[in-house]
Formats: sequence, C-alpha cells, structure tokens
Amino acid sequence: MLIKTKFPRHRIDFSFKELCYFLKHLTSQDSIPTFENNFCEYLDIKRSVFIPSCRWGLYQVLQNLKLNVNDEVIMPAYTFEALPFAVLSSNARIKYVEPQKPHFNVDLEIIKNAVTSNTKVIIVSHLYGQSSDIQKIADFCNQQKIFLIEDCAHACGAKEEQKKLGTFGHVGLFSFGIGKNMNTLGGGMLVTNSITLADTIQDKVATLQQQSSGKIVLLAIKTYLMALLTGPLFTLFTFPIMKCVLQYKPNFFDDAVNETVNLNDFKMNILKSRKATAAQAALGILKLSKLESVRSALVERAKLYDEHLSKKIKWPFFENNRDSQSLSYYVIKSANTDQIRKALLEKGIDTKSCDMNNCASLTHHQDQSSFSMAEIIKNHIIEIPNHQNMKKHEILQIANEINLLIENSEV
Repeated sequence: MLIKTKFPRHRIDFSFKELCYFLKHLTSQDSIPTFENNFCEYLDIKRSVFIPSCRWGLYQVLQNLKLNVNDEVIMPAYTFEALPFAVLSSNARIKYVEPQKPHFNVDLEIIKNAVTSNTKVIIVSHLYGQSSDIQKIADFCNQQKIFLIEDCAHACGAKEEQKKLGTFGHVGLFSFGIGKNMNTLGGGMLVTNSITLADTIQDKVATLQQQSSGKIVLLAIKTYLMALLTGPLFTLFTFPIMKCVLQYKPNFFDDAVNETVNLNDFKMNILKSRKATAAQAALGILKLSKLESVRSALVERAKLYDEHLSKKIKWPFFENNRDSQSLSYYVIKSANTDQIRKALLEKGIDTKSCDMNNCASLTHHQDQSSFSMAEIIKNHIIEIPNHQNMKKHEILQIANEINLLIENSEV
C-alpha cells in the first residue's frame, strides 16, 4: 500500500554533505574574508561584514548614528518584532507607517507623508522576497539627507530592475537563519558602500567572544536532524507525531518557531551575541554559489501556485515581478486562518502562521488604531509549503487541496 506524501510547512535545507563540509572547515583561517568578498561581488557593493545576526547589525548601525530623543526613525508597522526594539534602544522615537491597501511593503508616498524635520532614519523591510519601491525611496532619502536602512532578511538575492536589494540604501542587512534560502546556521551580513561604517562594524565584531567549537558542532548536528525531520522522515515519522501533539496543544509548533520579542529580551540577545564562525562562513561560500539556482527553483514553484491557486486566496500584488523575487515562503490569505490550517493538516499539508507582527501594538504606540492594515495582514496570512526540491505534481496536489477546501467556503 502506498503512503500518501505529507508536506512540511518548511523544509530545512542542510544536507549530510553540507554537514561534513561544515565540520571540515571548523578551523578554516580565510573563510570569513572570502565569504565577505564573495558577497560583495554577488551584490556589487564595496563592503560586507559577516555579523552575528541581522538584529545585531541594525542595533550597531543605529547606535553608531548617535540618535537622540527628538530624532525620528520611520519604519513599517508590519515587520519583524526585533526591529522596533533596536530603534528604542537607540533613544530615538519610532514613527510607524503602513500601506493603505493589503500589501506587505510600504511605498514612497506613504513615507513622504510621514517625514518631518526630525526624521533621521528610514528603515524599509523587503518582506516575503519582494521589493519596497526602493529606488524611489532611495532617491528621496538622498535628496532629504535621510539615512536609509534596508532590511533584507526575507530578500537575499532579490532585485529591483537589475540591481540587488540591499544596495540601494546606506546599509543593507541580511539574515542567514536556518529557515532562510541562504542558510549558514545563523549569522547575517551587513553591506554598505561606506568604508568608514564597515570598518566601525568590523571593529565591533572583533570585540565579540568566539562561539565555542562544541556549541557550533551541536548546532550543526541539530540542524541536520531538523533537515531530516522536515525532509525524508516527515511523512512516516514527524507528521504522525505532529498530529498527536496538535490534538492537545493546537499552537505548540507555532509557539516553538515564532519568536516573541520584548525590549529586555532584545537587549539580552545583543549582549549574548557571539562572532559568526569560520565554519559558518565556509558554509556561506557554498550556499552563495548555489543561491541563484535555489532562488530560480523557488520562483518557478511559486509561479505554479500563482497559476493554479484560486484567486480567492492569493494576494493579488504578489505575482508581479516574480522573476525578481527571492522566496523562502509562499503566502496565501484567509479570514479564517485557524480553520483553513486545521483542515489542510487533515489533508497532510502542514502550514505556518505569520511570524511578522503589528509592531505598533508591541511597543504600545499611542495610536495603535491607525495601524489596522498591519493587523489585518498579520491575521490573514498563511505560509504554505514551497521548497526547491518539490515536484510539479506535489505543488499541484497542494493547490488542488486548497482550492477544494475553499471552493464553497467563506475564506
């Protein structure tokens, strides 16, 4: 009897061959500068600095700007929870902005309306691999002498026209977490055309303690086990256990993977940050050499979803410029996310809730009601399986199950 394939919400991309490669390079002397140089060439930018994390890089950049309590930092209301706490740690005030329609990213007109004489920094997030109208925003920031930071945690390899995201602003920040399409078991990259800023951040990295070899080896082994559990072992082993657990704790896996951040946690995370290691950099060199093929494969699978999923559950703007995007996820919309996710799980399709948030609600912004669109987006997103090795018939199977589910229902 054939067992029907089950699909994980996200498949960790870390093979046994890559594990061996990682362990082989634990003491490599030149992998970090080589990785930084290769990343510069890939993006066509002057400097890259391999950093402990994207949030650590944002914190250090904002600290370096020496902002005061009257200075404003404009940022999206809908983004990752750590970003506003980096701003609050810099003493500056946050001014949130959000799109007027259901869209993940902000555009120039929204930003223009928020700028005042106190605006010193604008942070733009390129969520779910798509650009935030960045060329126009960059031109405006240059005219107004406003410091522009690009959050590219979701967008490594994505482009606007033929220029890579992360190279339009004064600083670009990338995340290489295990769930990303560029996975170095954590760490990130800060990129800039400012030699002075790059040297300053490099000096900050140099003051950090080195991660112990034992911990980094354990992390590599743990990540490989996660790759097995979300890959070849998912159907026969992981999925049955998941179903049993979710009967008693419906949010168990969401709570396990969706990070909740507060100001104290953020500051403690910064204090505990360690240098990214030579082995991580060596893995980064390998992953970077594959990035374009991985990005193209994910785009092609997203196009299949675009073609076959019902219009009822697709975000209409997301299909524009697919070839320029860099995807770690494929997202659909539903007003009944819990109901849809539960029904899909019964069909063998695991999904993920939104890990972005309405940050105005987290930081107790005085006018939270004005960010209703961020709340709507957060509550209507479902991430469905999308992996570079998924076959066409698997994508079509998932699309068909979703379409059947919502055909006569209110989604």
